[in-house]
Amino acid sequence: MSNCECDGTTKIKTLHICSKCNKPIKGWQLKKKLKYAGIIGVIGYGVGQATEAVIFDNRYPMEVEFSLTDACINSSGRSLSSSQYQKKQTLCLCAVEGAINDVSYADFKSSKHLFDQSLRRNLNEC
Repeated sequence: MSNCECDGTTKIKTLHICSKCNKPIKGWQLKKKLKYAGIIGVIGYGVGQATEAVIFDNRYPMEVEFSLTDACINSSGRSLSSSQYQKKQTLCLCAVEGAINDVSYADFKSSKHLFDQSLRRNLNEC
């Protein structure tokens, strides 16, 4: 059994009072502000996602990154001591990371020459 003895539906009106001027706030004013806040939030989220994808997500597939680093480390084809291997590994990781940041994966797929140039330049800088 309900507390309301009315037949049919009942509408409840809520009244919001402004704390500064003590005047009632109309519902459409709240909805308008919430709508704009929602739109700004959605746009901000989209811009943030796009920015993150462009700036921070410049990665090659893991298999490609591994192959490039492995080829750099083992390019001489001769045996290396443990300390030589570690130095070369550090150098190659630095150079491959720099080349990946310089050349997008799409450019890498279309022109390996660009990547090779960047890798050589980064080997000298690392």
